[in-house]
Amino acid sequence: MGGPGRGLWVGLAVGAPVTVFGVVGLIDQAGIERSLATLRWEVGLLVVHDALLVPCVLALVWAASHVLPRPVHAPVVAGLLGSALVVAIALPGVRGLGNPSGNPTVHPFDTTAALAWALAALWGVVLMWAVAGAVSARRKPPAPHRVPGPAAPPSR
Repeated sequence: MGGPGRGLWVGLAVGAPVTVFGVVGLIDQAGIERSLATLRWEVGLLVVHDALLVPCVLALVWAASHVLPRPVHAPVVAGLLGSALVVAIALPGVRGLGNPSGNPTVHPFDTTAALAWALAALWGVVLMWAVAGAVSARRKPPAPHRVPGPAAPPSR
């Protein structure tokens, strides 16, 4: 294994100008003080993600792999991770963040009910996946028992 591959250099060639464009636009639109506040928030979110969220997710997946039967492990873990993603995306709407006062058309729908329906649909798919995996695992015949034969003579 060598050093960085071509993907790194392509990513840097594309990502660096886009990042510079975004930073310049942020400073131009928000000013340096608000841009520094945004930087502090982003660094804080990265620290929380790496120090708290990732270890919790890894512990959850590890625990699920040791508690759940093998055929349902992948569906349940996917359902847990998908649920976390759906809740993270829906949480600002559920909490009403960003709702300007006096404008009911900004969030005209019941986002709590929408979140519940999205989670129900997700776990319905997880249930079907888990049942299909369990049925498939039950139908597979056991591997034939092989009796070891005599050892092959050493080659010269």
